[in-house]
Amino acid sequence: MAPVLEELIFRNHLKLKPVNLILSVLIMLFVYWGDGFTFVMLGYFALVWLVKNNKGPKFKLILIYLSSILFGFGHYYQIIDWSNMETLSMFFLRSFPHVFAGLIYAYLYFRS
Repeated sequence: MAPVLEELIFRNHLKLKPVNLILSVLIMLFVYWGDGFTFVMLGYFALVWLVKNNKGPKFKLILIYLSSILFGFGHYYQIIDWSNMETLSMFFLRSFPHVFAGLIYAYLYFRS
């Protein structure tokens, strides 16, 4: 179930249809409610909503990168001691494979 929810949160909205964006926000609120990550994601979705009419290729590429970075961070943000710099560096190293996977999933999403 989790991979389906992740796809709906982090890639469904990339087609920039209002229905998809609203669905992504609702599922994100269900999954991350009460976490600090909720505010990061709400800010991201607000940005997407404000600029959704700009459908240029550069804009879509920026959205793909941002979505992939958030996908990677979403896997580890809860287990990080944000006051420890060594832990923070490990956070970025551990998130990298998920960010890379997010880029691959976005590529496959747009290919289909």
